[in-house]
Amino acid sequence: MAEGETPNRESVLESITVVFANSKLKDVVGTDALKSVLSGQYRDLVTSNTLHLQLVWDLLADQPDFVEDDAIAPFAVLKTWEEDLGVKVELPQPLAQYTATDFVAHASHCQVSKAQKARAINPDRARAKARKTMETLEGTATGSRSLDEPSTRKPALEALLGLVAVLGLAYGGYTLYQTMGGPQFKSVEKSEIAGDLPIEKAKQLGDEMNLLIGEASWYELPPETRKAALITALEGLQNREIKSLIVQDSSGSVRASAQWVGSHATISVRLQ
Repeated sequence: MAEGETPNRESVLESITVVFANSKLKDVVGTDALKSVLSGQYRDLVTSNTLHLQLVWDLLADQPDFVEDDAIAPFAVLKTWEEDLGVKVELPQPLAQYTATDFVAHASHCQVSKAQKARAINPDRARAKARKTMETLEGTATGSRSLDEPSTRKPALEALLGLVAVLGLAYGGYTLYQTMGGPQFKSVEKSEIAGDLPIEKAKQLGDEMNLLIGEASWYELPPETRKAALITALEGLQNREIKSLIVQDSSGSVRASAQWVGSHATISVRLQ
């Protein structure tokens, strides 16, 4: 990456997500929730071409099941990816005393496959490669069709055409995903959420729910009042199998989060 060039936002977020998804901390905080929170705080996460991992550490350390020894490996991996990411990786304070040799050793305890790393570091190249493979398969299938009538197609050709059809559907879905700007949230009626949160909009994606609370006065309420309200809301969504809530204000900034930890035994709440 050239000096002064802004690091790829998608690459940074995907790299952090995939590393922690392969670590012992994957059950401490859901990777989808982690990515959503970091996305909302990206301006603080990356500044002046520096990735500030202290912010990630603080988010994780707030969780009840956080074990510091388990955190060393994933942070070590991110440090060893510094050149690939094209940013200076600034370690959290508890790991500041570790050397480069230490990180190489600890990184071996958090195994990320080469394919996962390649997709995270350069998502555009990964998509281009998938697109080229798709075009090659489609071209092969088109040429084969001109040589064989439907009644005389060989089993191998039928299998190839079937594969092309499946890949075509997958690629079409992926293209729609990209065109529409990423994952599509499902709207949720505000009445389905327990408690008295002044929710303007509620959207669900998988086991995560995003709440838009634009009322500024709510953020001025005592912390314990806001925490209690989020706990009540998350507990009332168990029938939807929601594991985490992300609260955003009218500007889109993440202001709070609540998440089940362990085996749905405890709810951890973080206020920004």
